[in-house]
Amino acid sequence: CVQETDNDIKNNDPLLRRITSGLTQEDFLEFNKLYDRLDIIFQKVIAYKQYILVDAEQTYLQVAMDTMAEQFQFKYNKEYPYLRNTLQNYLKYSDFRIRYEVDKCQLFNYPLSMKFVRGAYMVEERTIAKEKGLPDPIHDTYEDTAKSMNSHIKYFIDKMTPRDGLVIGTHNKETAEVILEAVSKKPEIAPKITVAQLMGLADNLTAELRSKGYKIYKFVPFGKTSILIPYYCRRAQEQRQTLKSVKGQMKLIRREMFRRVTFRY
Repeated sequence: CVQETDNDIKNNDPLLRRITSGLTQEDFLEFNKLYDRLDIIFQKVIAYKQYILVDAEQTYLQVAMDTMAEQFQFKYNKEYPYLRNTLQNYLKYSDFRIRYEVDKCQLFNYPLSMKFVRGAYMVEERTIAKEKGLPDPIHDTYEDTAKSMNSHIKYFIDKMTPRDGLVIGTHNKETAEVILEAVSKKPEIAPKITVAQLMGLADNLTAELRSKGYKIYKFVPFGKTSILIPYYCRRAQEQRQTLKSVKGQMKLIRREMFRRVTFRY
């Protein structure tokens, strides 16, 4: 814990001394404030018997976020998956990451808990990697990302028990089919899986999943235009297949309107 980090500990631990060499006492105080504020949020979540999702960000931020999330998972996820961290499946190291999460939870006998998304910072990640001469962290093609996402869903569901929790952010028909197929082999964990979608997208998939008893979160982003436009652009990059499915959704809407107007029940 940072609160226990003092000069004596840093002087006796070469690794800790190297990690904290650029930090000031004010930095430690700010970190402690952040920790305390997050702790208040998590305590409220637990009091209302809900769970909280930790979103994913760029790779240069993600390690710090994962480390923070992991601290609270060890503190609060002992009996129930209150805190669910996000895995971006377009990252090449996501295969290692999901196996690390599963092995960690099984080692400490904690519930499995994650949120899966494809990823949202493809252009920025590749630009930074190119500028710094680093390997591209993103899968080379959309198909590789889809393969990563779907294989990880199968793997995670296969490891799940009724005490675990999984949230899957997707508007993709193929991924929905993967979910249905994987759960058909373990129907007891169906209530522990939630699908998250943007309001107005993939409503045909929403209806199909709801008809089979799945929980669906439909959310509406709000905020300043300067923030929302880049957000929607990232969603478009992330979900190219979703844009192709809009035509199919419109066909379904027209068919339903015709059925109602002609009273064909």
